[in-house]
Amino acid sequence: MENKLTKFLRSLKWLLQTEFKKQNEDAIETFLMMIFGHVFGIFTPNQLAQTLKIDKNKIYRELKTWSPYQMRKMFCEFGCREAVKEIKRIEKMSPATKSRYRITLTIDDTVIDRMGRLIKMTYNWYSGRWKKTVKGQNIIGIAITIGNRVIPLSVRLVAKQGRGNTTKPEIFKQMLNELVELFQNEGIDLNEFPISFDSWYASIDLVELLRDEYHFNQILIHAKGNYIFTIDGTKDSLSGHKKEMELFSDQWGCSQTPVARKSGESPTFGTATLLFFKAMNQIQCIMCFGRKLRSCEILSIWHQHHGIEYLWRCLKSDFQYHCMRFRDKNGALLTLAIKVMTYFAFNCLGFKTTMTFRQISIYIQQHFDVCSFFREHFHLANVYNAGHS
Repeated sequence: MENKLTKFLRSLKWLLQTEFKKQNEDAIETFLMMIFGHVFGIFTPNQLAQTLKIDKNKIYRELKTWSPYQMRKMFCEFGCREAVKEIKRIEKMSPATKSRYRITLTIDDTVIDRMGRLIKMTYNWYSGRWKKTVKGQNIIGIAITIGNRVIPLSVRLVAKQGRGNTTKPEIFKQMLNELVELFQNEGIDLNEFPISFDSWYASIDLVELLRDEYHFNQILIHAKGNYIFTIDGTKDSLSGHKKEMELFSDQWGCSQTPVARKSGESPTFGTATLLFFKAMNQIQCIMCFGRKLRSCEILSIWHQHHGIEYLWRCLKSDFQYHCMRFRDKNGALLTLAIKVMTYFAFNCLGFKTTMTFRQISIYIQQHFDVCSFFREHFHLANVYNAGHS
């Protein structure tokens, strides 16, 4: 484990130095120290300074040298590079093995509660967690799920102010344009994979955009109960159809999940394949557009959709996103960059060691003292410790 950790840390440092050649070494080391401080419960620059007896002003100065352009590059290119490597590895496998990985694109957003008045990019958003409008920062993300691995491809803070169009569908389109171009340069067409959305994004404009402009043929959207569909000659809301729908537990490949697959016609969405299934004692419905999929395929793809929730949980719970309180807009981007790169780093390390973030944290804390860990792996920590001795 020690050798893998050392090799990975060096490779990550080399990667940052290669991608950001104009950035000074102290800024890169400070950024890496912030990332690996998370395993010791160090979530903010102040906590890092207090633990290592470093001048906190020095840490803030080095972190502020990261430009918005560099941070936006972190939001997109690092995850894409890792995903491309994984996809190319899987493409060499047999069709049966590739099918078990069930590579799926997932789009979702989350709200990070923010209480401070001076923190930028903070607005009133509806929170699914609290079931009401709260003050916070909204993050929209596109992730790719490969087997059990969830890799963020692009993340973006959403603003309600500015000269440009700031609606979520418009931001999503910009993000997707970037990703499609990046993957095409690597010889990979993203439209080969299924793409899934929560009900918030449901619209005929979205379906037509994906189907006609980007040529996706496996589009899954969670359906709300008030959507109107005509099924088997009966026009009603999906809530009404659910009451009368007979689900079957013996469908091939559905793992005892009661399901019913129907074709429906909607005045809003047109023709769609509808999959009703029972989960958590509730009947849910998924709308499918494009190629006709079997019930087991739809369930498998939708199961992958929830992988992005693991990313949000890591940012909020494991990495304590809310503890970072940079005030200006660049500070908001810096907070997101640190937390997303922390997830990226431990996602890659976990893949190499087959350990979760918590398991890695427990192992490192058992085998390293926090100060000795930083002195061993970071030149900057040695400099400051020598200065205070």
